Amino acid sequence: MNADMFRDVYGHAPTVRVFCPGHLNLMGEHIAEHGFGTIAMATDTGTEILAAPNDRAEIRLVNTDEDYRSHIVGNPRQ
Repeated sequence: MNADMFRDVYGHAPTVRVFCPGHLNLMGEHIAEHGFGTIAMATDTGTEILAAPNDRAEIRLVNTDEDYRSHIVGNPRQ
């Protein structure tokens, strides 16, 4: 989700952005299981989370992939 899509969904800009890059093991996990080294590298794809506080007692989750539906979760702090 980019900032423009966040604004379209929630009506305001995000205040927090977190990005966790994906990674590849060029030699594979099976090599590491046998005690050998692997060559790990980050990719430009990954998981991105944009967030902002709201005035509701809920957490709303939206995925950019339309195969996954949105969720509303009650805020346990309220």
